[in-house]
Amino acid sequence: MRIVVDTNDFISALIDRKHREKLKIILERTDIELFADANLLTELSEVAYRDKFRKYVTPGEIAFFWKPFRHD
Repeated sequence: MRIVVDTNDFISALIDRKHREKLKIILERTDIELFADANLLTELSEVAYRDKFRKYVTPGEIAFFWKPFRHD
């Protein structure tokens, strides 16, 4: 299955724990291919690390969400 990443889904996952858990389940599946535009990933990174989201999500959780998109 192929999924195109949407900014709103990731931002919702930063704010809402239930949404975050659902997104984690999707990201852990090996039968799903994720697609995202480089500009979208830049936007997500800038938004995710804003101070106002620190009360909802840890840097470790944010890193977990980025893991499928990293190409080190």
